Amino acid sequence: MRRKKLLRFLESDTPAWKDADHPELGRGAAAWVRELWQENERKRTKKQRRAHVNRKYFILEKDGIPVAGVLSADELEDYLEMQEPGLKAQIRKSNEEYRRGKGRDAGIFWADLQRAASRPKR
Repeated sequence: MRRKKLLRFLESDTPAWKDADHPELGRGAAAWVRELWQENERKRTKKQRRAHVNRKYFILEKDGIPVAGVLSADELEDYLEMQEPGLKAQIRKSNEEYRRGKGRDAGIFWADLQRAASRPKR
């Protein structure tokens, strides 16, 4: 029954809606759909992609989550080194020894290294 009613409506010349009820379609359905698409695209790109400079880093975010960043090669190297658990342990141990007074002046350490290197090997 519903199918027959729908087929009769589609075959008739009766419009599906009145123009007065839908002023947004006054310039045509294609223009209205294009506007909807552009508005949706603006919202989507604004929401999904945002780039900003945070001090000296350039960070690209998607939905508020950082997905990419630009930093110098030295900073990248430092970051990658800090991801190694062995290096973290070595730095922690070194800091503890320094706090206990086991640290030496860099000039004295360098002189010791040069002295050791200049000694003849047996």
